[in-house]
Amino acid sequence: METEEKRCWQCSAKIEGRRDKKFCDAHCRSAYHHNLKVAKELSVKEKIEKSLNKNRKILKAILNERNKIVSSESLKLKGFDFNYFTHCVKNKKGAEYRFCFEYGYLWLDGEGKRVGRVLVVRA
Repeated sequence: METEEKRCWQCSAKIEGRRDKKFCDAHCRSAYHHNLKVAKELSVKEKIEKSLNKNRKILKAILNERNKIVSSESLKLKGFDFNYFTHCVKNKKGAEYRFCFEYGYLWLDGEGKRVGRVLVVRA
């Protein structure tokens, strides 16, 4: 009866011992799980960065058009996600501008319901 040679999931070294063993030693087991955790954290970070960059691109495109006041619905249809922005700036009147890097927007009405008009600006 020929048995298949088991290899460590981390370093691919030959494993000896129990049949259900996945790692050659504790160091490889720890390194493997650490790498999984780092990969998961990176995927979350990459998702946020992707959303921020997409929002920036949409705002930039709107500023190249004539109308700087647009409906929130038109932004959503283009893929804009109001949950992601880089920073906020309040003006002297207390109005809050939300920015995706150098491009931002100000709710003109309906901010609480996320349905209304927004003014698109560049810092």
